[in-house]
Amino acid sequence: MKFFIGYNMIVSKFSYLHYNEIQLSRSTENLGSASPSITGAWEINLPKKSEHFDTLRGIYLGMMVSF
Repeated sequence: MKFFIGYNMIVSKFSYLHYNEIQLSRSTENLGSASPSITGAWEINLPKKSEHFDTLRGIYLGMMVSF
């Protein structure tokens, strides 16, 4: 029988800096009526670009039994 104890760490980085996304939207009115209409001008939205870091850490205990 063997016992194990250990520690691990994972560091990850995800970046939106070179991810180009454009969101177009237009508002609607009278959705519940028989004749809904589209109003207003088109809106263009460029999301804020950022980086995200994650660090995952863990301790593990283990046991191995051989027959």
